Amino acid sequence: MTRAGTVALVGRPNVGKSTLMNALLGERLSIVSPKAQTTRHRVMGVLTRADSQYVFVDTPGQADIQGKALNRLLDRTAISAMADVDVTLWVVEPRRWTSADDQMLARMQRARPGNLGLILSKVDQIKDKSALLPEIGRLHALIQPDFLVPLSATKGDNLEALFSELDQRLPEGPWLYDADTLTPHSAEFLVAEHIRQQLFLRLNKELPYATTVTIDRMSQSDHGNEVHATIWVNRPSHKGIVIGKQGQGLKAIGQSARERLQGLFDQSFDIHLWVKVREGWADHEDSLRAFGYGATE
Repeated sequence: MTRAGTVALVGRPNVGKSTLMNALLGERLSIVSPKAQTTRHRVMGVLTRADSQYVFVDTPGQADIQGKALNRLLDRTAISAMADVDVTLWVVEPRRWTSADDQMLARMQRARPGNLGLILSKVDQIKDKSALLPEIGRLHALIQPDFLVPLSATKGDNLEALFSELDQRLPEGPWLYDADTLTPHSAEFLVAEHIRQQLFLRLNKELPYATTVTIDRMSQSDHGNEVHATIWVNRPSHKGIVIGKQGQGLKAIGQSARERLQGLFDQSFDIHLWVKVREGWADHEDSLRAFGYGATE
């Protein structure tokens, strides 16, 4: 009998949700960066192994970032992800509890999802593992999850223990996707995400949060994929910063995105980028919808 189900990864920003999903999939599907709130959409990744198919859903964290409308949309995205899944994995860092974790706890207490797993991430950063035992006891008493797994996504430690817990809770039934599916998202969505990742990795301070990416057109031939994309910025002064001196900033963004995409798709990419201004785009839901926010929810 096969099993298949959806598994949402939730938690505060920079707690390791996207890194964990990529580790579980064995692919760098969900974009990551050291900056909070890199994830802006529900990103879905599919893993089929043995008799089980897991549909992982990476969600935005909660943070005070630019744009009130964008904040509301990201919050709705995170909440809605827990509504229709079979298992919810709440990812926390041991010995680093913040006000954002308090907000998540209040939300869980108001509407506790079924099959709630608590994931203690980044345990490789704690040298004395015996120090984890009191923290595990405290969090178990506070949250009362259905199961708790300490792990390190970057090291790959204890991932099999998580799979074992998930296998006990996935419903029996046919697979939701073909066995070789990695994600139901379109290629255009993934290309835009990986270009946006480079903005988060290369731009400083608040500027990454004032940018977004749209795909103008994308075509495929025997020679590979040709992509024409626009990077949208919030202010005219941001445009020159993204482009860089003699266009070197824009060139570096395209080059790094191309390398990541070629690794993900095992295909060549030729990326052409433009930078345009739409002032206040993150403050208006009409602009957010025009840029595709909410379309992947």
